[in-house]
Amino acid sequence: MLQREFTFKEKVLLVIFILLAISIFYYQFVFKGVKNGIRQFSTENLEEQIATETARMSKIKQMEDVIANTEKKDHGELFPYNNLANEIATVGNILNTRADNINLTWNDATLTGTTVRRVVNVSFQTDSYNHFKDILKAFNECKYRCQIGDINISPRRTTRNGSDENVGLENANEISASFTATFFETVDGATSTEGLIVISSDDSDGTGALADRAHAYE
Repeated sequence: MLQREFTFKEKVLLVIFILLAISIFYYQFVFKGVKNGIRQFSTENLEEQIATETARMSKIKQMEDVIANTEKKDHGELFPYNNLANEIATVGNILNTRADNINLTWNDATLTGTTVRRVVNVSFQTDSYNHFKDILKAFNECKYRCQIGDINISPRRTTRNGSDENVGLENANEISASFTATFFETVDGATSTEGLIVISSDDSDGTGALADRAHAYE
């Protein structure tokens, strides 16, 4: 068999051809594949986050709409000022068995006409959306007249490796939540009005009531 040694020019052309073939293979099967995978992952991840956030906001809007549009009937008793000790005990009883990392900020009571309003900012964590709904329901159905608002929910699911991922409310195993609860009292029958901040405008009697809103959290 005849054998011929490649010339220098032929060797250079052969090396160029091999490098070109490798480059084409890398671009077609490695670079484009990885790029498409990243694009697909980013799109799917973004769509999942949008869907999760949409579902979360829809739940909040549903609850707030029912609260805002509820039939005006008395719900809970209107006690004379100062009922703070009982309200604190009630809030504690509601949260202590259902929530962790509880933070409460009680604002000064205000007086408009004969109506006293006392707002408490509530934040906590709980392990399921059902427990969160139970907490809101307990506030709405408590003995003392109360109205909730400014609801905010952040669902998370902790995986085995300890990381957190955005999930829907129903699949979360950790709910971080906050809202405001306004307790109503009256100066009628009060033995003292000490500590009240008087607001001159009597734009509402504050006693419009909160009907049974259990269906808001179904």
